[in-house]
Amino acid sequence: MSRIAKLGILAALIAAAIVGAVASRRSSEPPAMKSYRLGSLTHALAQVSQQAQTDANDVLLVADCYRQLGNVEACIENIGRARSAGPQFKQAADLRMALLRIQNGKLDGDPLKLIETLVTAGADPNDARAAVISGTLANAEWESAEALLGHWKQATGDTAAHGHLSAVLANLTGDVAKAEGTWITVIERYPSYELAWLALSEAYVRPPNVRFPQAKAVLVRAASAFPENPEIPVKLARVRRRLGEADQAVDALMGLNADSDNQMLLAEAAAASWDCGRYADALEYYRLLGLQEPAQLNHLTDSAFSVALQSERANNPRQSETLDRWTSRVRRAATAHALRGNAAAAASIFAVSQDRVARLRRLEDVKVRQLITPQDQQLTDENNALSSPAFTPNYPTLEQLQPGDTSLNIAGMHLYTSLCANCHGQQGDGFGAAGANLCPPPRSFRSEPLRLVSATNRLATDGDIAKVIREGIPGTSMPAFEKLSDQEVALLIEVVRTLIRQGIESLANRDVGTSAQADWITARTVPEPAIVLPPLTTTAEQIELGSKLFRMQGCSNCHSVDTPGEYNSPPLFDSLGRPMLAPNLVHDPFHGGQDIESIYQRIALGIPGTPHPAVSTGDPADIPVIQALAAYVASIRHHPSEQQMDAEGTTNFSRQLRLSNAGR
Repeated sequence: MSRIAKLGILAALIAAAIVGAVASRRSSEPPAMKSYRLGSLTHALAQVSQQAQTDANDVLLVADCYRQLGNVEACIENIGRARSAGPQFKQAADLRMALLRIQNGKLDGDPLKLIETLVTAGADPNDARAAVISGTLANAEWESAEALLGHWKQATGDTAAHGHLSAVLANLTGDVAKAEGTWITVIERYPSYELAWLALSEAYVRPPNVRFPQAKAVLVRAASAFPENPEIPVKLARVRRRLGEADQAVDALMGLNADSDNQMLLAEAAAASWDCGRYADALEYYRLLGLQEPAQLNHLTDSAFSVALQSERANNPRQSETLDRWTSRVRRAATAHALRGNAAAAASIFAVSQDRVARLRRLEDVKVRQLITPQDQQLTDENNALSSPAFTPNYPTLEQLQPGDTSLNIAGMHLYTSLCANCHGQQGDGFGAAGANLCPPPRSFRSEPLRLVSATNRLATDGDIAKVIREGIPGTSMPAFEKLSDQEVALLIEVVRTLIRQGIESLANRDVGTSAQADWITARTVPEPAIVLPPLTTTAEQIELGSKLFRMQGCSNCHSVDTPGEYNSPPLFDSLGRPMLAPNLVHDPFHGGQDIESIYQRIALGIPGTPHPAVSTGDPADIPVIQALAAYVASIRHHPSEQQMDAEGTTNFSRQLRLSNAGR
């Protein structure tokens, strides 16, 4: 007789045992137990924590809540606490441990008999059924799970837990629509059943059927329904970040995390702050997490390195998730240090991280070689050395660190190293350690032109470079260095010009004959005088003319002027072949400034290094056209507050999201 057939034979016997167990339940239960039976698990936990006195039964209830919430460590900890309360609680504690093991897939024998055994031992009948069915789902025993769900419904009718697990089964077997509908039905009928809310929101963010707006809607309601659940604000913040709403995520989390010891909450607040450019806030959250000093972050890097080795050996998805989480924290914290001017700290953190990555890659090569020559002792020794945390020396503390390489003999190179090299690279090639984490990427002074220009030959004047240094670039991670003196700015301009010239000279040596090199280099490095700005106004006539010219000149082929987040441009690439996006002229930050004078310059001279053309041909007849276009663009701009501009000015993830969406 098949296993499924045996399930049917035993169903009636178990139903009778369950009915008896339910009838014997006390009619009057403590509030926390009532919340637990309704499925409001974190509310039950809060009610227990608010009690003046708790006993071992309360601790067992806490263990039950954590088991259903999937917090294995907290469940085991509370089972241990109950067991230590006295021998009279040993049996109840053992029962909870059995439920936990079964729920995680450690099933022995016939599932229906197992349910009967658990109920006889004192388990709540629905808890017993749910644990066993969860175990069959963990083991991918779909037919068994479906049969058990059928017997459960036959015995008790529809319940919240039954509906939830039915949805889980449908989701795991690929029937996403059925799973979604079932979870929604459970939520409508049993609004206090917390697991259904959490599962539905999780289903909406899992590939391939990702629907972040729906996830946000569910989590907003769940946050109101289950205010004690610390995971819901974190999940909601993650979804908001994916929707490009990092600012809202930060604002919501800031109201929750004052003096918080919730590690998830602090970590998400740090990530959201980083995403919207609030690097000082991000570093403060990392400080609360104990991840401020290089030594602390380097220790986390070594922990991630150990996890990477274990994940490679065991192919453990959970360890891989831990690795991703830890390395992300290190990467964000180091980049925040770099963009806050803490060059020494960032250099130390990136050095350790890059060393561990290099070792992992070398380990892959060594292991392949060992397959070919397994008796090679030298490879074995190298494998052992690369895998050892003690392979490299301990790294110094922040106070012991000195700025990095200053090999270029330029007066301002020390200042460049301190403020710029972590993003733009020590050699000005755009390959700074922090640069890989930024979108758009930092400028390569050696291989691409400066984009914000005012000279008639479409080069940046000293004033253009100084403006970028002092004011930053909205919509990128280029910060404003407002406190630098005029002398310090002049020194940095000299460094930038030297790096640009070295890059141009390298191209000239490769592509240009010796006799023509001097003129070729001069034409690409020496700016002519800035263009003369005509009178600029935004009269109704100018705006109307500009609106017509905007379409006649083809501007609307790339630039959107309607709904935020809408982009209608064809695929665009910069001079280095990297994808880019024409901004929405109403809502997106303007890299070169949103005043009408800056807008005129961008239209007249274009944006070198991008597909944006120059409208000016040198013909005076072009001036009225550019004036009208500038007036129209200035008139349709949405002008956010300074605080919003500060936040938008250094967005990373939102920019990546826009590029991704535009490419679909």
